Amino acid sequence: MSHGDKRLSQSFYRVRLPIPEPAADRPARDRLMLAMRPLWPALRRCQAVLRPGTRARAWSVRQTFPAGYAAVNRQDLVLVESYYRRDAEVRADPEAVMQLGLKAVYIGRGAMRELSEGWNEAFASWRWEMPLLIDGGDRWVALGEIVTIGASSEIEVGRRIAAATRLRGGQIAHQNFFWEWEDALAVFGLPAPEEIPWAEGQGP
Repeated sequence: MSHGDKRLSQSFYRVRLPIPEPAADRPARDRLMLAMRPLWPALRRCQAVLRPGTRARAWSVRQTFPAGYAAVNRQDLVLVESYYRRDAEVRADPEAVMQLGLKAVYIGRGAMRELSEGWNEAFASWRWEMPLLIDGGDRWVALGEIVTIGASSEIEVGRRIAAATRLRGGQIAHQNFFWEWEDALAVFGLPAPEEIPWAEGQGP
């Protein structure tokens, strides 16, 4: 790792994320979150001010991120869309654009809904399993796999996926999806995950 990479990686921390069990219905916790919808902006701002690498920040993202991925997996996107700005820009991996016929860029809070519709056309079923977050506060990289069942082959296949994300005003402003972890980490000039320190209380 270069000296510059080492300085940059010191502002990012690894956080283990639990992988939620697959579920078809909205769990009680998410129903409660919907009931608290008027408080969402304040809750997002509270999370945004927690400093990466602290125990409180690690606890917070371990509660919210898996719930978001679970909502994507069951295609219950009301909660997911609330995380995005009205002018959010979401980019798909160039290889996925060519292979799956996805759009290169999706705009707005409905970006994940459109992207999910593209995956639905390509696969009989799919789910994200995202066990690792590289947390930099208003920037993060989520690392894991997308597990798919082919629409024709009916074969289950897992392959790497990663999302490099920037926030503005506590909501997602830019998000780039990549098949390769290294490409997502490179968005923020980050080294390999094992060279980034664990958040407090998260080490082996």
